[in-house]
Amino acid sequence: MSRYLLEIGLEEVPARFMPGLLDQLKRGFESTLTQSRLSFEAVCVWGTYRRLVVIVDGLAARQEDRVKKVLGPSADIAIGADGAHLPPAIGFAKKQGVSPELLQVVTENGKRVLCIEIEEIGQTAGLSLPGIIQTVLGGLNLPIAMKWGDATETFIRPVHWILSLLDNQIIPFSLYGCEAGRKTWGHRLLTHNQDPATFASGQCVEITDVASYEAVLDSICVQVDPDKRRTAIKTALEKHLESDKIDADLVEEVIYLVEWPTPLIGEFEPMYLELPAEVLIQCMKKNQKFFPMWNGENLASQFLFIADNVTPQNRDVIIAGNQQVLKARLEDARFFWEEDRKLTLDELAEKLKAVVFQKNAGTIYDKKERIKVLCDYFSDAYMLGAFFDLIVRTADLCKADLVSQMVYELPVLQGTMGMIYAQLQGEEELVSNGIYEHYLPRFAQDRLPDSPTGLVVGLSDRIDTLVCCFANGLIPTGSQDPWATRRLSNAVIQLIFSGNTPLNLIKILDVAYPLVSPESKNRDKLEAFLEQRFKQYLLDQDLPFDVVDAILDKSLADPLRTLATAKAVQEYRISAPDDLKLMAETAVRTKRLGEKSSDTAVNPSRFTEEIETQTWDLFVEVERQTQQDFWSRQFSAGINRLSELSGPLALYFEKILVMCDDQDVRQNRLAFLRRVDTLYRSALEFEKIVI
Repeated sequence: MSRYLLEIGLEEVPARFMPGLLDQLKRGFESTLTQSRLSFEAVCVWGTYRRLVVIVDGLAARQEDRVKKVLGPSADIAIGADGAHLPPAIGFAKKQGVSPELLQVVTENGKRVLCIEIEEIGQTAGLSLPGIIQTVLGGLNLPIAMKWGDATETFIRPVHWILSLLDNQIIPFSLYGCEAGRKTWGHRLLTHNQDPATFASGQCVEITDVASYEAVLDSICVQVDPDKRRTAIKTALEKHLESDKIDADLVEEVIYLVEWPTPLIGEFEPMYLELPAEVLIQCMKKNQKFFPMWNGENLASQFLFIADNVTPQNRDVIIAGNQQVLKARLEDARFFWEEDRKLTLDELAEKLKAVVFQKNAGTIYDKKERIKVLCDYFSDAYMLGAFFDLIVRTADLCKADLVSQMVYELPVLQGTMGMIYAQLQGEEELVSNGIYEHYLPRFAQDRLPDSPTGLVVGLSDRIDTLVCCFANGLIPTGSQDPWATRRLSNAVIQLIFSGNTPLNLIKILDVAYPLVSPESKNRDKLEAFLEQRFKQYLLDQDLPFDVVDAILDKSLADPLRTLATAKAVQEYRISAPDDLKLMAETAVRTKRLGEKSSDTAVNPSRFTEEIETQTWDLFVEVERQTQQDFWSRQFSAGINRLSELSGPLALYFEKILVMCDDQDVRQNRLAFLRRVDTLYRSALEFEKIVI
């Protein structure tokens, strides 16, 4: 077994692209090697901002041999009645380089065709790898595709060298204008290139074999394994910060900003601690990628950063330079802080009249006014009359900080600055918290609002945006969703379930649409879109596909009931699978007959058989109790109650001829079954349950 090493040296790749790029490389090599019949033990991917590395361990010496079956023309035209080979057979054999006598007749898809089995001897790994590499690299989904020089290929950044070794032998190929060899380059600032004509800076070295690669790169100040860089960075941070104060996302970004990480500590003047902690943290993290330091629960006037080019000679200069850059940003932030506080949130909200929200949807001020109308509806639905004035106040101020200078500079602080400014001007706690919380959840695992103001305003805000997008034709496609409507709808679903109060989204859209589009443009598409998002949410709750489909048509009218009923049906399926099967079969049979009548008015005096009366009396009681169960949201009890009809109805169908000759009797029986079907379908569509 061998080891193969591929290193692609290129210009600096933005850190945000590196994890996805390395993941694609790993999966691409694994699948392409497998398809190429070249066995391996593991594919490892490493990388820095300046190099992409693939190491294949346990690589077989050659491809596995295989017998390749090639199909030819139809036997009807290629083989004569006497068994002789006709021209189509002779031509096929010649093309395959075999004698016609070796041709076989096989049946494929019901047709007799000629076939030849050709033994294909596997190539050596050295001959196979260049094609595999080009297939993998050519199949990458690049976030940015560039061309440079005379090259015809595109890549994420211009390529300057390619290292390609199988154990200790070069695997030659040409790509991106580079010839693969055994040379690589060290850290561009911590090592020195002896050849000034070579574009790639840093010390040039030759790798003798794959086994020595990592150690050689360590010697030229390149820590190529991102896991080792991650460990080094975390170790440095943990010496100065508690684990809950370490920003994991920032760590992952910094990993791909350095090749030789060195932790350093800088300081800033304590007077800047007068700024809100959130502002200081964002100033440090956003552009400088600094890690704030703390004294207990309070920010310290220090920061930790990971430098890439530290030497004993330049250490102090690097620290001083970073301190100076941060000071400039903190000065800007202090200016914004002072200027913003000269205006109240109400005065800032007036400026929203000059900010367009969306074409044909007015300004953000107009949006704020629509939010207030929706808040009125949600306040009633959630029975929050006692908080109504605070909810309206929150809606009035929720977007005001968007025109503040601080949020213009640091957009990530929208909502946060609104909360801080609201606190400073003496707003109620529920108002200030609601301004911040109406943006929650911002992503899938984010926390949800704790305040009724945040919940109601957040729901109203998102519903309005969804309606505006669909009314304006900004409907998401497979690859395009510029307004993040999927994320918005997922947040709506999360908020609805967090409120734990029945809501009817159909009625909510009845309120929201006229505020934006009197003709309700694309409303059907929005409802279908929301229904699909509910479907995915239900599937994510480990509910089976058929149960979700059976209940989905009720999702917009009452999402909470939809989820609870689906769970009740699944629990019943697990505990009594045979009973669910019988109930589904009975419900389907009832529906098919009940559909023959549009009347649900049943006249018991027209029953001609005792079993009809017995079944009717049972149904009336089950209907009453089931409706009571569902009204009181006892869905498991309701499903169990419905099952009481299964046996009696099965016996009813056995004893009663529904489609009898007597017109009045027949119509009465069909009306009865139509009413039973209505009860079944009030729970779910049983015909979609897979038995």
